[in-house]
Amino acid sequence: MDKTNSHRFRDVAVVITALVLVLLIMLSDLTVLLGFLLIPCAYIYLKMQPEQKSGKAIAVPSFGTVEAMVAFYGQPDGAILADATRANEPCGVIFCYFGPRLVVADGIAILERDIEEITLENTATPYTNGQFQVVIATRLADRPTVKVNCGRDASFAADVVGELYMAVRHMRQRKDKSNS
Repeated sequence: MDKTNSHRFRDVAVVITALVLVLLIMLSDLTVLLGFLLIPCAYIYLKMQPEQKSGKAIAVPSFGTVEAMVAFYGQPDGAILADATRANEPCGVIFCYFGPRLVVADGIAILERDIEEITLENTATPYTNGQFQVVIATRLADRPTVKVNCGRDASFAADVVGELYMAVRHMRQRKDKSNS
């Protein structure tokens, strides 16, 4: 247990001890006393449990080749070419699967519900000529962002971001229609 948890545990133990003493003095019925103690103990137990993130519930695989992605999921419902020079590599295409509602970008499968934001980033500095990147912000603890290079053309990179955004929006609309 680290210091913050041990301090928190000590504070909670002092509060529970004080509560028990007050309730013992006020109440003579043991069952009522146990009933009053059950509620804070349950609250403390739930608070001390580690929070589970959405990305930890379902493990999604990563792929080294385009053929591995297609062999695992089948033919994609949509394919977005991100980098024409790497079209036959996982880092050059973004596959969209509407059935399972996931996106495979840079060989990493991301569930639609774990995608928070899709943006464009310019990696150039005043001293280097960098590429544009599609940045997918996720809820995954082990992979908060997935970046896919799109070359040096800003309008092409913006088109890639737009296509991916529309594909994810289409997945969410299909989900909403199936729920209603």
